[in-house]
Order: sequence, then C-alpha cells, then structure tokens
Amino acid sequence: MKKIATLGSGLSFLIGVPILLVVFRLTVSRALRLIVDSAQLRDSAQVIFGIAVLVLWFAWLWGATAVMIDVFRTWGNRRSLAVASISHRASLLFVVALWSVFLLSEQQQRQQNK
Repeated sequence: MKKIATLGSGLSFLIGVPILLVVFRLTVSRALRLIVDSAQLRDSAQVIFGIAVLVLWFAWLWGATAVMIDVFRTWGNRRSLAVASISHRASLLFVVALWSVFLLSEQQQRQQNK
C-alpha cells in the first residue's frame, strides 16, 4: 500500500504539477511577464502571485531533476543509496517504488511465459 501511495504522489507531482500549470496558462514566460507588468503598476498582489508561480515551476524542476538523478544512480549495480537531503529521500523513495513495480511486472511476465 505504501508503494502505491508513493507512486501515486510521485506521478501526480511529476505529471500533475506541470499539466495543471499549463492548463491554467501559468507558464514561466507568463509569470515573468506578470511580475514585470505588475511591478510597473505597483500591484504587489500580482507580483507575489507571479513569484509563487515561478516557485512552483522551480520546485517541479528541482524534483524532476532529483528523480532523474536517482534513476541513474540506482540503475544496475550502482546502488549508492546515501542521500543528503529530504528532496533526494523523497525522490529516491519514488524511484525505488517505481523500480520495484517494473521488476515485479517483469518477473510476473517471465513466470507466465514459462
């Protein structure tokens, strides 16, 4: 059950965050334009909103990069599971759950083929 929750939260973060931001037309370029335009108009609420959108994009980029690093770090025999930060712990947990699902499905397919 923990594996399913980890996969669900990891996939919803990796796929859901950018999809929701794009659906609501909150791209990086629009956020930057919003910040610049709102700063010229001295609308602090819109500036803060634009900064929050940028923070969401950078958090997603950081998390996606951490997942990619952990995928390559745990690939094959290079199983260095020493982590130094919380983001790497979360991404490593997601990657390990992802590998276990792939390995289990591969093992089940081998057993069905025999």
